[in-house]
Amino acid sequence: MFVSGQGIGSLSYYNYPEFYSKYLHASFFNDVGSWLVQGISSGNWPLGIYDGVNLDISLSGDGANNQSWPDVVAPANSQAVSVANYSTGGSGALAVDGPLHRLMYFSFGFEGINGANERSNVMDRTMKFLNSPTENTSLTIKYSSDWNTVSDSKATDGRYQVSSTIKAMAEYQFTGDNINSSSASGGSFHYSCQ
Repeated sequence: MFVSGQGIGSLSYYNYPEFYSKYLHASFFNDVGSWLVQGISSGNWPLGIYDGVNLDISLSGDGANNQSWPDVVAPANSQAVSVANYSTGGSGALAVDGPLHRLMYFSFGFEGINGANERSNVMDRTMKFLNSPTENTSLTIKYSSDWNTVSDSKATDGRYQVSSTIKAMAEYQFTGDNINSSSASGGSFHYSCQ
């Protein structure tokens, strides 16, 4: 989910605090006096997603010219990390890379970014983050006692193999969003993940 907008912090924090902290994983501090946002350049994913990005959200330029009161926010819990800060300090963007979902929250309006190339660059990076696979892939294999297992039935290494000397049935169930391919031949079954 991609959420952006000034005032979301100030309105939600006071009126819908549980939603703001639980779903946007954010804490509101105050309105900011800066209209320059800089991507954080180092750290583990998703830190560095906006490395080298310097955004101007001021009221002069080809953006929407509507960013009067952007919010300063901070992660409300360990699921969120700051990925962009205002030049005067404080976070302007949070990311959540959860096992079942992804969230990018800008505490300013995306439409206020000046420069068509900058808007395009930021949206491209944001969509790459949001579209990358989550960690919720699993494989469950149910088999009868007629099968001989070669590896654990909850295999996570991308390979699972069973074999049988008689005709036997097996049921394969996949969940997740990063399964690329699967193949079966004889008594072997293989799947690969991104």
